[in-house]
Amino acid sequence: MKNLLSELEAVIGSAPADHLPELLGHLERLKGQAWARMMSASLTKNVGPSPDQQLLTLPQVAERLRIPESRAYELARQHKLPAVRIGKYVRVPLGKLQEYEKSLPRI
Repeated sequence: MKNLLSELEAVIGSAPADHLPELLGHLERLKGQAWARMMSASLTKNVGPSPDQQLLTLPQVAERLRIPESRAYELARQHKLPAVRIGKYVRVPLGKLQEYEKSLPRI
């Protein structure tokens, strides 16, 4: 692998500047192929978050808790519901939600 990369570096260093856009196009295509292969390999290995690390949307949380969505958003805003913010999105880790459910009073 190192030899191949060394050869590629040499080609890039000696290639005429007008050939570089075409070379970059080929590299992007190869990069896409590498990503696709890597992702398909990870799917066959079941690589991913464990069920308790799964992130739920607040509508999913509301459905699970049998409360209105607006109440789920309010609980997350008040930090009563263990939620994480990913940019503008609010998610609740399934494991944390299960802990929260256990702490709720039973009627």
